[in-house]
Amino acid sequence: MDAVLARFVAQLAPEQAAGIAPRSAEAAALLRELCEQARAAHPEIALEDGELAAALAARLPADGDPIDGLRRVHVADLRLACACATGDPAALERFDTLLAREVDAAAASVRAPAGLADEVKQRLREQLLVGDGEKGPGIGEYAGRGGLRSFLRITSVRECLRVLKRQRREVGMDNDDLARMVPAMDPELERLKATYRGEFAACFAAALAALDARERTLLRLHALEHLSIDQIGAFYGVHRATAARWLERARLQVAEHTEQLLAERLTLSTAEVASVIRLVRSQLDVTLERLLADPPEGH
Repeated sequence: MDAVLARFVAQLAPEQAAGIAPRSAEAAALLRELCEQARAAHPEIALEDGELAAALAARLPADGDPIDGLRRVHVADLRLACACATGDPAALERFDTLLAREVDAAAASVRAPAGLADEVKQRLREQLLVGDGEKGPGIGEYAGRGGLRSFLRITSVRECLRVLKRQRREVGMDNDDLARMVPAMDPELERLKATYRGEFAACFAAALAALDARERTLLRLHALEHLSIDQIGAFYGVHRATAARWLERARLQVAEHTEQLLAERLTLSTAEVASVIRLVRSQLDVTLERLLADPPEGH
């Protein structure tokens, strides 16, 4: 067994390592091809092939075919990320260029005020390349299952929004500001919301729990992280029309399931049922933002 393959196998779960044994020639050839591809993309970076092989193995799904998993990795981006974690100067310079570009784009997309992008860049440099003492650099969370630019794009948008929220809390708003931002609520919907608040919350949470992991992540990215359809499409590597279709289907499932559960729990007139449906639809994004407060699944 050659040295690179040995480093790869050593990082696999026992059952995966056992499955590699009869396919060792295939695995070794694929690893050589991936290492060559990664070196060609960033020849200025110094990272041994064995280190890359170990990183590849450590980031593969535990329940899949490792050779199939290897073929899906963005190996050049993973090599760059691994080299950043070791402090390679050329890798850090390349990473900083990518990060600056994505933060500038994220700040523009959320209409951030002047100066915010610079703050976000510094915060992300510290989070991704230094860590906080309790855990290592955040760049270690990058698994190579999507492009590094997509990883940085999502991270940049999220951090821009965090900084914006913090600044808004610090500045505060007066009553006139709030009046302009919050539309008047239909009195009937206000009454229903006050009367059935507990039932609505329980039914909404149950409808959300019935979604699969991808549907919950889609709603979280849209409602909590405020990503656009184009950004969500980039996150999943699909066309924006596909991302829009997935998102709308998930929203519709939550709304319809919530309405169904409410109708089963409550005794309402036909007019009240119609009002409850309006309430569900009007409160969908607000409630999603509250219930989807956990961070999205790993990239």
